[in-house]
Amino acid sequence: MKGILKLAYKLLVNDKAKFTALLLGITFAVFLIMFITSMFVGVLNHASSTIINIGATMWVMDPAVQTVSNSIGMPDYVLDAV
Repeated sequence: MKGILKLAYKLLVNDKAKFTALLLGITFAVFLIMFITSMFVGVLNHASSTIINIGATMWVMDPAVQTVSNSIGMPDYVLDAV
C-alpha cells in the first residue's frame, strides 16, 4: 500500500500544470459550493424575517391564508379561544 501512495504522489506532483489545474479546480468548486450555500441561507433568512420580527410567542393564521404577506383578519372570539 505504501508503494501505491508513493507512486500516486509522484504522478500528481511531477506534472506542474496538471497539479495547478487540479488545485484551481478544487478551489473554484469549493468557492461555488460555499457561495450557493450562503445564498440559500440568505434567502431563508429573508423569507422568514416577517415571522421572526413579530416577536410573538404564538402565530395564529386563518386556514385560507396562502402566504404570510396575504393576511386575513380573524375575529376576536377566535383569538380568545386560542
